[in-house]
Amino acid sequence: MKSNIKIFCLILLAALISNCTSAPSTEKPQSIPTASLTTAVVTVEATSQSPLQTSSSTPQIPTDSPSSTPAPTIKIPSQTITPTAGGKTTVAVKTATFTPTPEIPSATIQILAPGPASKVVTPIHISAYLNSGARGKISVDLLGEDGRLLGRQLLPYAPDLQVNVTTDMDFEIPGAAEAGRLVISTVDSQGRSLALASVDILLMSMGVADINPPGDLLEDFIIQEPVKNKFIKGGTVVVSGLARPQENNPFLVEMIASDGSHIGPVRLIGVSISQDRGYFPFSVEIPYSVAAQTWVRVELYENSGRIPGTTHLSSVEILIGQ
Repeated sequence: MKSNIKIFCLILLAALISNCTSAPSTEKPQSIPTASLTTAVVTVEATSQSPLQTSSSTPQIPTDSPSSTPAPTIKIPSQTITPTAGGKTTVAVKTATFTPTPEIPSATIQILAPGPASKVVTPIHISAYLNSGARGKISVDLLGEDGRLLGRQLLPYAPDLQVNVTTDMDFEIPGAAEAGRLVISTVDSQGRSLALASVDILLMSMGVADINPPGDLLEDFIIQEPVKNKFIKGGTVVVSGLARPQENNPFLVEMIASDGSHIGPVRLIGVSISQDRGYFPFSVEIPYSVAAQTWVRVELYENSGRIPGTTHLSSVEILIGQ
């Protein structure tokens, strides 16, 4: 009886041991290490592969990335541009070399309207900027194609001031149209010509005005020597400077005393106008003879062949002696 009980217990124990070894495991699966997970995400973003890659190898950056290829040096005319670190560039600009030229002053009389070759009908609206001169009397003249005087205004201003002049001038011509010239001039305290400027226009008896803008408003005749109020003795005055004449006709240099008399001969200076109407230097000697110190005005002016009369005049007053 006892032996049967032992056998039964052994069978029961064997069955219990068999059931324990076949039961499912309750442990959690091993998680992916953090480093491997990060690598997997980066790999997916870089290669757009699916499913998720779990390779722990470091992703390769494309070799044509802008950050891994140095930018080339770019050369253009007169400049060299070299990119540097941080995306900034340094520009080395080639400095131009040139020969300095004397400064050209603005014209003493600047005619603002009408501009050259304007087509005008009566009345002409005139605008200018100028120095009023020692007497403060500004003369505005309108000439016809044969030099006849079509209109004149004498405008009073305070003496020796920079002034803006505006006025209207009526005119009448016999035909439908003709060439004309507007002339503005000033005088010094002795009544001698101080400065003169002009503009050629087309006069029309009817129609619609077509007003052009002014020219460059620079001085055409620049007297560099002698300077204002200079005292010169020895019997010769050297007049030099820069000129930009309007025509191929010679321009003239003369000296006029306070009583209006001429001192020394009138000198003519030949010209050859370039296509760009550039300035050219001139120099001329004027011999003289005076018994005492005399104030004279050196006048440099140009006369026109198309319409009779002076088109431009510059001057300077000096003192001459024996």
